[in-house]
Amino acid sequence: MGTSAGRAPFEAIADEIRDEIRRGTLKPDDKLPPHRELVAKHGVAVGTIQRALRLLQDEGLLVSRPTIGVFVSNTPAARQESITIEQLAEELADLKRRIEQLERH
Repeated sequence: MGTSAGRAPFEAIADEIRDEIRRGTLKPDDKLPPHRELVAKHGVAVGTIQRALRLLQDEGLLVSRPTIGVFVSNTPAARQESITIEQLAEELADLKRRIEQLERH
């Protein structure tokens, strides 16, 4: 995985996980895949994954439980991630599509 827009790989991975939390793909108390799976998924070294997860732990979005794994935090910080205008517009468009589908049925 290369850098995008001048961002380090660990930052891009952290962004992706943040987005999964914000969207609800990853919910509070969900366990993240093991480091090896994240390494394979992102094509980076284990140190890069550790750095991304550490960043998210420092932000309060993840919590590490030694010998068990890394989990999405169930604190308000994990649920109150701010979003950009573009992300909000994307979610609004998705919501409109869903409403249209429901109205057709």
